[in-house]
Amino acid sequence: MVTFAILVAGLFVVVGGILFLRLHAFVALILAALLVASLTSREAIIRSQLFATSVRIVPVAGVPQTVHASRTLNPEIDWVQLPEPGDSATQHSRQKLRFEAVPAAGTSVSKDAPGQAAASGSVRPYRLTPAAGPSESPVDIPDQGMRLVTAGEYAAAVKTAGRPAVIRVSESLGASCGRLAILIIAAAIIGECLLQSGSADRVVQSALAVFGQRGSPVAFAASGFLLAVPVFFDTVFLLMVPLARSLYQRTRVDYLLYILSIVAGATMAHSLVPPTPGPLLIAEAFQVPLSAMILGGSVVGVIAASAGLAYAYLLNRRGVLIPPDLADLMHRLRPPVQLVVAQRLGRHGIEVVGRGSPHFVK
Repeated sequence: MVTFAILVAGLFVVVGGILFLRLHAFVALILAALLVASLTSREAIIRSQLFATSVRIVPVAGVPQTVHASRTLNPEIDWVQLPEPGDSATQHSRQKLRFEAVPAAGTSVSKDAPGQAAASGSVRPYRLTPAAGPSESPVDIPDQGMRLVTAGEYAAAVKTAGRPAVIRVSESLGASCGRLAILIIAAAIIGECLLQSGSADRVVQSALAVFGQRGSPVAFAASGFLLAVPVFFDTVFLLMVPLARSLYQRTRVDYLLYILSIVAGATMAHSLVPPTPGPLLIAEAFQVPLSAMILGGSVVGVIAASAGLAYAYLLNRRGVLIPPDLADLMHRLRPPVQLVVAQRLGRHGIEVVGRGSPHFVK
C-alpha cells in the first residue's frame, strides 16, 4: 500500500507539473524522482540495490543446514541475508554467514521442484554456517528459502541508502545516461539526418499517396509511428502538423482527426519502441533483449495506436477543430517592446562591465 501511494504521488507530480504548471517534461520527471526518492524507505532502497545481485537459496529436504543455491557461491567470503519487507535490521546487527561446500553427491535440489531431494547431483549443495561461530551452530533457514548477498555489497547498499535523495537521484541519472547515451545519440543523429535530407517528409508524402485522401488519418498515424522510432515525439509532431494543416486547407474538414492521428501514432512508438529513452530504461531494468523489446513494443504499439485512431474518429464526430490563423497567432505571440528593450540593454550592460574585467575575451 505504501509503494502504491508513493507511485501515485510521483505520477501526480509528473502529470500535474506538465498539464497545470506547464513545466518541461524533464523538469517534472526530476521533481517526481526527488519526491519518490525522499519517500522511499531505507529498507526498500537496500533491497532495490541488492536484489539483482542476490542469490536465491532453498533448503535441501532431509539434510539439516544444507541449501541449494541458484548459482555458484564463493565459500571464502562472508554472506548476509537480504532483508525481507518490513525488516529494519542494519548491516551491523545482521549475522554474517559462510558457505561450506558439501562433498556428498546426490544431495541436491532439482530446478523443477525446489526444496525436494533429487537423485541427480548436478549441483553441489552448500552447508550454511555462521561466519564467527562453530560449524554446528544452527542457522534459521525459512522453508520458502531466502536471498543472500555478500557482506561487502550489503555494506555498500546501506551506505547508499543513507545518502540524501538529491545525491541518489543524480548518481542514478548519471549512471543510466552513461549506459544508454550512445544508443540515444545514435538515434538522434539518424533522426536529424532524416529531417535535414527531407526523407522524413518523403515518408509522410508516400504514406499519403498510398492511402489517399480518405485514408489520410491512417497515413498520418502510420508515418508518425514509423518516424517516432528514431526521432523524438515533439520533432515528429512539429514536422507533421504543417502537412495536416495543408491537407485541411484543401478539404476544409477533419483537422481534429488529422492532429489526433499524428498523436496516436507518434506517442505509441515514442513510448514503447526503443531506441527512445523510456523503452531503453525498461529493457535494461528488466533485462529484456533489445530485439525482443523492439518487437514486443512494436506489436503493442500498433494495437494501442489503432485504438487511439479509432478514438480519434469517434471524437472527430463530436467536435470541430479549426486551425488558428498563423499571422494572427504570430502577432499575439510577439514579445512586448519593453521586454525586447530590457533584453538589449541587459546584453549591452554585460558587455560594458565585461570589458573592464581582465578576463574579458572578445
